[in-house]
Amino acid sequence: MPPVILDEPSPTVPVYLAWGEHYLAGSLFAFAANSMARYWTLDDEARRPRRGRAVIEALSICMRKHDRPTLAQALRGRMHYYLGEDEEALADLRAARAALAVEGRGDAATSLVLGTVLMNRRLMAEALPCLQEAVDLEPGLAGAWRTLGVALAKLDRHAEADSVLDRAVDLDPFEISGWYNRGLHHLERHRWEPACRDLGVAVRLEPGNADALEMMQVAQSALLREGGRETAALMSAAADSTAAGLRAGRGLERAATRDALGIALSSVVGVDQAALADSLAASYERSPTAELRQDLAAALLKAGRHADLQGLLAHLWLRDLAPLEQQMLLEADRALGSTERSLSLVGLLASGELAPGDPIRDDPALWSRAALICLDAGHREQALLALDEAAQIDPQNDPLGSFRELVRNSPPD
Repeated sequence: MPPVILDEPSPTVPVYLAWGEHYLAGSLFAFAANSMARYWTLDDEARRPRRGRAVIEALSICMRKHDRPTLAQALRGRMHYYLGEDEEALADLRAARAALAVEGRGDAATSLVLGTVLMNRRLMAEALPCLQEAVDLEPGLAGAWRTLGVALAKLDRHAEADSVLDRAVDLDPFEISGWYNRGLHHLERHRWEPACRDLGVAVRLEPGNADALEMMQVAQSALLREGGRETAALMSAAADSTAAGLRAGRGLERAATRDALGIALSSVVGVDQAALADSLAASYERSPTAELRQDLAAALLKAGRHADLQGLLAHLWLRDLAPLEQQMLLEADRALGSTERSLSLVGLLASGELAPGDPIRDDPALWSRAALICLDAGHREQALLALDEAAQIDPQNDPLGSFRELVRNSPPD
């Protein structure tokens, strides 16, 4: 069991024995810590309250038996917070933080959760020191920076909030809440351009997020009212490009189980993408299967080896590539500033050489990427043709439709 709080439980602790959610033998503290991590991996959310109660019961026994009682109380407070039991969470977290301070220690996650509960209750004078303590104790904890930034914005300390929210996105660009929080702050400060970009990234990372979509539309409307059609189109394109890059880079390096505040509850797996690409390339040379080729292409893209990716896939373009491989090839083209493939693809569409039912016509992501490459090179009409095709395939994609209209209504260069 990997450590959950202040290097506990030790990775060398004797394993416990459990049946389902029931503790049978071994380290009760390790059982509780592992159950807390598994709380966030349950597919059936209806089972979470029962799992949470089992964690609280186990941690309460640890406290009564003086088995790391301060750490058990800190984790119990966190579990109360997960279950929406703020009064119990406050009591436990305050007590645990105070006890750790007496011992000359501090725990970033405890301070973050306590600061979050206090902020939600508008107790800002007490919340802010907790959140500042969290980032001081663990400067790499992006969730603490996100929450601190929101707190500073609520206190009208906007210059500080800008810096802190930037730091949160830099630390964890894959997390939608970082983009959303920063975009919302830009929106509240009437900074329409960065608001459109950040909220646009949030929508693209999580298309079903209604709040992000609504706020993005507010920002776009404000920018359009001020005559910024061309700028709005550029911001939308920037958001699309950023989100596409993040989706391509999202992988094993972020495989840790995390709670709603971004606190890691299991060990993080790091991957050397260059070494992985080299290993896959050797395997593919021995056994050139389609599955290995796609894995190799993904590793090359993540390692930034765009020319190698082109060399791997370009000769199979429009002949024998899976949809994801076609998208990765265009990502490599865009990174290298190569437009020929996308312009040729749009030319085939315009000339009618791609018949309805051709597999390549069923992939909206491919046409969206082709459109961005055309836009980057100033080929607006070709970009619109590609966007029209993407929207026809995926008519329910509201962000795509909004971007298409922005490009269509923007003045030609």
